[in-house]
Amino acid sequence: MRSFGARLELVDGDFEVARERAAAIARQRGVRLVEDSLDIETCEGAATIGLELAGALAAGDVVLIALGGGALATGVGHVLKALAPGVEVVCVQPLGAPALTLSWRARRVVTTDSVDTIADGVAGRYPIPAVLDDLLQVADDAVLVREASIVTGMRLLLEYAGLVVEPSAALGIAAVLEDPDRFAGRHVVTIICGGNVDLDVYHRWVTP
Repeated sequence: MRSFGARLELVDGDFEVARERAAAIARQRGVRLVEDSLDIETCEGAATIGLELAGALAAGDVVLIALGGGALATGVGHVLKALAPGVEVVCVQPLGAPALTLSWRARRVVTTDSVDTIADGVAGRYPIPAVLDDLLQVADDAVLVREASIVTGMRLLLEYAGLVVEPSAALGIAAVLEDPDRFAGRHVVTIICGGNVDLDVYHRWVTP
């Protein structure tokens, strides 16, 4: 980020603490805060992935999407429901950061006091109400996966696809590992995006 000229401020805390600090800076400086998942442009950007997928999918196929703030899931989900309505959209979140999945299941915003997952790219605690409203329209299911399955998913992506991914990008693989019977015999797609990972920590995760 700095190499592209950005001023980067680090905060002591999780994603929600960083979001609160960003909002405070925006208010102080009188500038627009572009918030992932809340600003429609971020959802529209993610939706272009759905445009790439729609033509290759048919009724009965399933798409597994990592669920964090919700931009990826709602953007892709809206496109698929419009262009390939018979495709099942399944969102996947870590068991240690379940806020938006719990909210989807309860059909109301559910917050958590803390998160405990290596998948920090999806580790929010306070779902955005408008995002939940969108998610309820497009997600057919939302599932939670264990940390061990996420690590195994990362290892499999390295071994069989040559991909170094961050934990959040392996959530779809983790979902298949935890419930193989559900996906057996089906055309399954998972969106693998994100390589923002500390390599030293990554090696510890994927080395048996």
